[in-house]
Amino acid sequence: MTRSNRLASGNPRTSENRIVTISQFTDPDDSRQVEALIEFLDQFDQLPQAQQVRHHTHERLGPVQGRGVDVGCGCGRAVAELSARGLDVTGIDLSPHMIETARRRLPDERFTVADARKLGLPDASLDWYRAERVYQHLADADSGLREAWRTLVPGGRILLADPDWDTYLINAPESALTRRILRSFTDSLPNGRAGTRTTDQLTTIGFVDVTVSVMPMVFTSLPAVQRLLVEPAVEAAQIAGVITPEQSREWLDEQHRLEEKGQFNATVTMFVTTARRPT
Repeated sequence: MTRSNRLASGNPRTSENRIVTISQFTDPDDSRQVEALIEFLDQFDQLPQAQQVRHHTHERLGPVQGRGVDVGCGCGRAVAELSARGLDVTGIDLSPHMIETARRRLPDERFTVADARKLGLPDASLDWYRAERVYQHLADADSGLREAWRTLVPGGRILLADPDWDTYLINAPESALTRRILRSFTDSLPNGRAGTRTTDQLTTIGFVDVTVSVMPMVFTSLPAVQRLLVEPAVEAAQIAGVITPEQSREWLDEQHRLEEKGQFNATVTMFVTTARRPT
Protein backbone atom coordinates (compact mmCIF):
# COMPACT_ATOMS: atom_id res chain seq x y z
CA MET A 1 0.00 0.00 0.00
CA THR A 2 1.38 3.41 -0.90
CA ARG A 3 1.64 6.22 1.62
CA SER A 4 -1.19 8.12 -0.04
CA ASN A 5 -3.42 5.04 0.11
CA ARG A 6 -2.63 4.59 3.81
CA LEU A 7 -3.70 8.19 4.40
CA ALA A 8 -6.95 7.90 2.50
CA SER A 9 -7.93 4.52 3.90
CA GLY A 10 -7.57 5.60 7.51
CA ASN A 11 -5.50 2.53 8.45
CA PRO A 12 -3.55 2.76 11.74
CA ARG A 13 -0.16 4.41 11.34
CA THR A 14 3.08 3.19 12.82
CA SER A 15 5.68 5.55 14.26
CA GLU A 16 7.42 5.44 10.87
CA ASN A 17 4.47 6.63 8.81
CA ARG A 18 2.29 8.45 11.35
CA ILE A 19 1.09 11.83 10.15
CA VAL A 20 1.76 14.56 12.66
CA THR A 21 -0.18 17.76 12.14
CA ILE A 22 0.94 21.23 13.16
CA SER A 23 -2.30 21.62 15.10
CA GLN A 24 -1.07 19.05 17.63
CA PHE A 25 1.47 21.58 18.93
CA THR A 26 -1.43 23.45 20.54
CA ASP A 27 -1.32 20.92 23.40
CA PRO A 28 1.58 18.56 22.63
CA ASP A 29 1.63 16.64 25.90
CA ASP A 30 -2.00 15.58 25.42
CA SER A 31 -1.36 14.29 21.91
CA ARG A 32 0.20 11.00 23.09
CA GLN A 33 2.65 11.51 20.25
CA VAL A 34 5.27 13.64 21.96
CA GLU A 35 8.23 11.83 20.44
CA ALA A 36 6.66 12.09 16.99
CA LEU A 37 6.12 15.82 17.56
CA ILE A 38 9.76 16.27 18.55
CA GLU A 39 10.81 14.39 15.41
CA PHE A 40 8.50 16.63 13.35
CA LEU A 41 10.02 19.75 14.90
CA ASP A 42 13.57 18.53 14.30
CA GLN A 43 12.85 17.77 10.66
CA PHE A 44 11.15 21.10 10.04
CA ASP A 45 13.82 23.15 11.79
CA GLN A 46 16.53 21.48 9.72
CA LEU A 47 14.97 22.55 6.42
CA PRO A 48 17.11 25.24 4.75
CA GLN A 49 14.01 27.40 4.38
CA ALA A 50 13.30 27.19 8.13
CA GLN A 51 16.92 27.98 8.92
CA GLN A 52 16.74 31.08 6.72
CA VAL A 53 13.64 32.29 8.54
CA ARG A 54 15.21 31.65 11.93
CA HIS A 55 18.38 33.53 11.04
CA HIS A 56 16.29 36.37 9.64
CA THR A 57 14.48 36.65 12.98
CA HIS A 58 17.83 36.85 14.77
CA GLU A 59 18.87 39.73 12.53
CA ARG A 60 15.52 41.48 12.93
CA LEU A 61 15.72 41.16 16.70
CA GLY A 62 18.77 43.39 16.46
CA PRO A 63 21.55 44.08 18.94
CA VAL A 64 19.33 43.74 21.99
CA GLN A 65 20.83 43.73 25.46
CA GLY A 66 19.63 42.46 28.78
CA ARG A 67 17.43 39.52 29.62
CA GLY A 68 15.17 37.91 27.05
CA VAL A 69 13.03 34.86 26.37
CA ASP A 70 12.35 32.59 23.43
CA VAL A 71 8.71 31.62 23.95
CA GLY A 72 7.63 28.30 22.47
CA CYS A 73 11.28 27.26 22.26
CA GLY A 74 10.59 23.59 21.55
CA CYS A 75 13.81 21.64 21.80
CA GLY A 76 15.95 24.77 22.04
CA ARG A 77 17.54 25.22 18.63
CA ALA A 78 16.91 28.99 18.50
CA VAL A 79 17.94 29.37 22.15
CA ALA A 80 21.35 27.90 21.36
CA GLU A 81 21.72 30.19 18.34
CA LEU A 82 20.74 33.29 20.31
CA SER A 83 23.06 32.33 23.15
CA ALA A 84 25.91 31.91 20.67
CA ARG A 85 25.26 35.51 19.62
CA GLY A 86 25.92 36.59 23.18
CA LEU A 87 22.30 37.10 24.24
CA ASP A 88 21.03 36.38 27.75
CA VAL A 89 18.16 34.06 26.83
CA THR A 90 15.84 31.62 28.55
CA GLY A 91 13.80 29.13 26.54
CA ILE A 92 10.16 28.77 27.56
CA ASP A 93 7.75 26.10 26.38
CA LEU A 94 4.36 24.78 27.46
CA SER A 95 5.50 21.16 27.06
CA PRO A 96 7.53 19.56 29.88
CA HIS A 97 8.64 16.90 27.40
CA MET A 98 10.03 19.53 25.03
CA ILE A 99 11.83 21.27 27.88
CA GLU A 100 13.23 17.97 29.16
CA THR A 101 14.59 17.26 25.66
CA ALA A 102 16.03 20.77 25.39
CA ARG A 103 17.80 20.47 28.74
CA ARG A 104 19.24 17.09 27.79
CA ARG A 105 20.50 18.34 24.43
CA LEU A 106 21.70 21.74 25.63
CA PRO A 107 22.73 21.44 29.29
CA ASP A 108 24.49 24.81 29.28
CA GLU A 109 21.34 26.75 28.33
CA ARG A 110 18.39 27.82 30.50
CA PHE A 111 14.89 26.43 29.98
CA THR A 112 11.64 26.55 31.91
CA VAL A 113 8.08 25.27 31.51
CA ALA A 114 5.44 27.98 31.20
CA ASP A 115 2.45 29.03 29.10
CA ALA A 116 2.86 31.97 26.69
CA ARG A 117 -0.27 33.42 28.30
CA LYS A 118 1.16 33.13 31.83
CA LEU A 119 4.94 33.28 31.86
CA GLY A 120 5.28 33.38 35.62
CA LEU A 121 7.75 36.28 35.45
CA PRO A 122 7.69 39.60 37.33
CA ASP A 123 6.36 42.74 35.71
CA ALA A 124 8.88 44.60 33.52
CA SER A 125 11.50 41.88 33.94
CA LEU A 126 12.38 41.31 30.26
CA ASP A 127 14.31 43.46 27.81
CA TRP A 128 13.24 41.45 24.78
CA TYR A 129 10.81 38.73 23.76
CA ARG A 130 10.88 36.35 20.79
CA ALA A 131 8.26 33.83 19.62
CA GLU A 132 8.47 31.90 16.34
CA ARG A 133 5.58 29.79 15.03
CA VAL A 134 3.82 30.10 18.39
CA TYR A 135 0.89 32.46 17.94
CA GLN A 136 -0.63 30.26 15.22
CA HIS A 137 -1.48 27.95 18.13
CA LEU A 138 -3.13 30.60 20.33
CA ALA A 139 -6.82 31.16 19.74
CA ASP A 140 -6.60 33.94 22.34
CA ALA A 141 -3.50 35.59 20.94
CA ASP A 142 -4.29 38.84 22.74
CA SER A 143 -3.66 37.17 26.10
CA GLY A 144 -0.18 36.15 24.99
CA LEU A 145 0.60 39.63 23.71
CA ARG A 146 -0.67 41.25 26.90
CA GLU A 147 1.57 38.94 28.87
CA ALA A 148 4.48 40.01 26.68
CA TRP A 149 3.57 43.65 27.37
CA ARG A 150 3.39 42.99 31.11
CA THR A 151 6.79 41.32 31.31
CA LEU A 152 8.66 43.71 28.99
CA VAL A 153 10.36 46.80 30.37
CA PRO A 154 9.33 50.15 28.85
CA GLY A 155 11.28 50.29 25.59
CA GLY A 156 11.49 46.48 25.49
CA ARG A 157 11.43 44.79 22.10
CA ILE A 158 9.15 42.02 20.84
CA LEU A 159 9.59 39.83 17.76
CA LEU A 160 6.92 37.47 16.44
CA ALA A 161 7.27 35.16 13.44
CA ASP A 162 4.25 33.26 12.16
CA PRO A 163 2.80 32.20 8.82
CA ASP A 164 -0.53 33.18 7.46
CA TRP A 165 -1.56 29.76 6.23
CA ASP A 166 -3.91 31.34 3.69
CA THR A 167 -0.66 32.08 1.81
CA TYR A 168 0.01 28.33 1.53
CA LEU A 169 0.06 27.47 -2.18
CA ILE A 170 0.75 24.16 -3.93
CA ASN A 171 1.03 23.56 -7.65
CA ALA A 172 -1.86 21.30 -8.62
CA PRO A 173 -4.12 20.95 -11.70
CA GLU A 174 -7.30 20.77 -9.58
CA SER A 175 -7.40 24.35 -8.29
CA ALA A 176 -10.76 24.20 -6.54
CA LEU A 177 -9.92 20.95 -4.76
CA THR A 178 -6.52 22.27 -3.75
CA ARG A 179 -8.08 25.43 -2.31
CA ARG A 180 -10.41 23.29 -0.16
CA ILE A 181 -7.48 21.24 1.09
CA LEU A 182 -5.31 24.22 1.96
CA ARG A 183 -8.14 26.23 3.52
CA SER A 184 -8.91 23.23 5.73
CA PHE A 185 -5.30 23.28 6.87
CA THR A 186 -5.60 26.97 7.83
CA ASP A 187 -8.85 26.33 9.65
CA SER A 188 -7.44 23.35 11.56
CA LEU A 189 -5.23 25.73 13.55
CA PRO A 190 -6.50 27.91 16.40
CA ASN A 191 -5.01 31.02 14.76
CA GLY A 192 -4.06 29.96 11.25
CA ARG A 193 -3.77 33.53 9.95
CA ALA A 194 -1.56 34.72 12.82
CA GLY A 195 1.11 36.19 10.56
CA THR A 196 -1.09 38.93 9.10
CA ARG A 197 -3.19 39.53 12.22
CA THR A 198 -0.27 40.39 14.47
CA THR A 199 0.10 44.04 13.43
CA ASP A 200 -3.43 45.04 14.46
CA GLN A 201 -3.20 43.10 17.71
CA LEU A 202 0.11 44.69 18.71
CA THR A 203 -1.03 48.24 17.97
CA THR A 204 -4.34 47.70 19.76
CA ILE A 205 -2.50 46.66 22.91
CA GLY A 206 -0.26 49.71 22.66
CA PHE A 207 3.00 48.54 21.09
CA VAL A 208 4.71 51.07 18.83
CA ASP A 209 7.24 51.04 15.99
CA VAL A 210 5.54 47.99 14.47
CA THR A 211 7.48 46.74 11.45
CA VAL A 212 6.79 43.71 9.26
CA SER A 213 9.03 41.78 6.89
CA VAL A 214 8.06 38.71 4.88
CA MET A 215 9.99 35.54 4.20
CA PRO A 216 8.55 33.25 1.51
CA MET A 217 9.41 29.62 2.14
CA VAL A 218 9.58 27.90 -1.26
CA PHE A 219 9.79 24.12 -1.49
CA THR A 220 10.55 22.30 -4.74
CA SER A 221 11.00 18.79 -3.34
CA LEU A 222 7.98 16.75 -2.34
CA PRO A 223 9.98 14.28 -0.18
CA ALA A 224 11.32 17.18 1.90
CA VAL A 225 7.86 18.34 2.96
CA GLN A 226 5.54 15.42 2.22
CA ARG A 227 5.17 14.41 5.88
CA LEU A 228 5.62 17.96 7.21
CA LEU A 229 3.21 20.03 5.11
CA VAL A 230 1.54 18.09 2.29
CA GLU A 231 0.04 15.05 3.99
CA PRO A 232 -1.08 17.04 7.05
CA ALA A 233 -3.05 19.36 4.76
CA VAL A 234 -4.86 16.41 3.22
CA GLU A 235 -5.40 14.94 6.68
CA ALA A 236 -7.02 18.20 7.81
CA ALA A 237 -9.27 18.23 4.75
CA GLN A 238 -10.38 14.66 5.37
CA ILE A 239 -11.13 15.39 9.02
CA ALA A 240 -13.13 18.45 7.95
CA GLY A 241 -15.06 16.29 5.49
CA VAL A 242 -14.38 18.52 2.49
CA ILE A 243 -12.69 15.81 0.41
CA THR A 244 -13.30 12.10 0.03
CA PRO A 245 -10.70 9.36 0.51
CA GLU A 246 -10.70 8.82 -3.26
CA GLN A 247 -10.01 12.51 -3.87
CA SER A 248 -7.20 12.36 -1.31
CA ARG A 249 -5.56 9.46 -3.10
CA GLU A 250 -5.88 11.08 -6.51
CA TRP A 251 -4.58 14.45 -5.30
CA LEU A 252 -1.55 12.94 -3.54
CA ASP A 253 -0.80 10.71 -6.52
CA GLU A 254 -0.83 13.81 -8.73
CA GLN A 255 1.69 15.46 -6.42
CA HIS A 256 3.97 12.46 -6.86
CA ARG A 257 3.61 12.68 -10.64
CA LEU A 258 4.52 16.37 -10.52
CA GLU A 259 7.55 15.50 -8.40
CA GLU A 260 8.67 12.92 -10.96
CA LYS A 261 8.47 15.58 -13.68
CA GLY A 262 10.34 18.14 -11.59
CA GLN A 263 7.22 20.30 -11.30
CA PHE A 264 6.39 20.09 -7.61
CA ASN A 265 6.37 23.39 -5.76
CA ALA A 266 4.80 24.69 -2.58
CA THR A 267 5.08 28.05 -0.87
CA VAL A 268 4.06 29.57 2.44
CA THR A 269 4.88 33.07 3.65
CA MET A 270 6.28 33.82 7.08
CA PHE A 271 5.57 37.25 8.57
CA VAL A 272 8.23 38.56 10.93
CA THR A 273 6.90 41.40 13.05
CA THR A 274 8.84 43.55 15.52
CA ALA A 275 7.54 46.21 17.88
CA ARG A 276 8.44 48.03 21.06
CA ARG A 277 6.70 48.75 24.33
CA PRO A 278 6.75 52.54 24.56
CA THR A 279 8.88 54.22 27.19
